[in-house]
Amino acid sequence: MISNGGFVLILQHHTSPNAIRAAGWISLVSAITVSRSGALALAEGASSSYNVRLAAVPQGTVVVQVSSDDEAVTVNKSGGTAGSSQELTFTPSGAGIWSTNQAITLSAVEDGNADGESVTITHAVVDGSSSNEYDPAADVTFAVNVTDNESVGITTGTVTGTITEAGGQATFTVELGSEPAGDVDIAVSSGDTGEGTVSPTTLTFTSGNWNTTQTVTVTGQNDNLDDGDQTYDITLDPSSTGTPSDSAYHALASETVSVTTVDDDAVGITTGTVTGTITEAGGQA
Repeated sequence: MISNGGFVLILQHHTSPNAIRAAGWISLVSAITVSRSGALALAEGASSSYNVRLAAVPQGTVVVQVSSDDEAVTVNKSGGTAGSSQELTFTPSGAGIWSTNQAITLSAVEDGNADGESVTITHAVVDGSSSNEYDPAADVTFAVNVTDNESVGITTGTVTGTITEAGGQATFTVELGSEPAGDVDIAVSSGDTGEGTVSPTTLTFTSGNWNTTQTVTVTGQNDNLDDGDQTYDITLDPSSTGTPSDSAYHALASETVSVTTVDDDAVGITTGTVTGTITEAGGQA
């Protein structure tokens, strides 16, 4: 219901386009109505739906385009295919009548990087396909803030195998927590090379292999000392090699993996087999 100079116009579901035009109300009520306002928070992989309709009966067909300005969020409608935009068609009466809500679904796309995105959703009348009185209708926009589910970090697997002074080996895997902006070199070093050495000494991750595990092997070293089992750290340092092409990973603190070398030495006197014959005549063994 709208008042105009003392007259009242009641817009009902069945109000005819001619009645609205005759009353001179088209320019006042030609607008897009969206059932939400303010920014929308959406986690990667999640979706959210809302409704779109017209504020008043049009003289003819009105097409509203709903679009996303970033591929991080897709737009879909009932019976549609998710993409960067969708078109909704509203009519004065019948199927697609202007007063009936049409649903839009927004979906945040999974990606590999750790960057959150802010995406603008725009609702705009398609002038060339719409009744003229809706051409001046203002665009309706709101932001979608995408929450990332990846994080910058180094992920290590469980140590398997037994490190011994006889050369026994153990291994563990390494991968990144998110897609890097550039190559990431990780220096691998042993905290006690007298007990165990590592191979390789550098791991390189790129935007193409960041989530593919790489294996570090620790090989035991013999020291001839009865020093018991020795525990030490294998250090993974992304900040120590070369010029960083990914500043976020280059700024990370080192990660460590604890390993143990099993000792095979013991305090004692070792005797060999007696050889020879001891006799009263001076025979020796």
